Amino acid sequence: MLQRGCGCGCTIGWQSWADLAGAQLTGADLTRADLHDENLMEVTWSEQTRWPDDVAAVTRGRSVPIRGGRYRVLGSGSSGADLAVPPVPVS
Repeated sequence: MLQRGCGCGCTIGWQSWADLAGAQLTGADLTRADLHDENLMEVTWSEQTRWPDDVAAVTRGRSVPIRGGRYRVLGSGSSGADLAVPPVPVS
């Protein structure tokens, strides 16, 4: 678990966060997770993975099918960068 804060050495405003780059999130229920600023690059997920509403469409839109009903996120998945990635159907 990593920590982020204001940089002044105090503990006010510090949050715990996980480095999810490359994580296997197949079948995970992330509906209550705060993934707004997280790096989701190269994350593997499945059709059973449940995303928070604020990142679901972006994450799916930046993903490509890899095999067996699994997908891989290209780019961070939460940034404003435009990637030429074909849309993934949402069920």
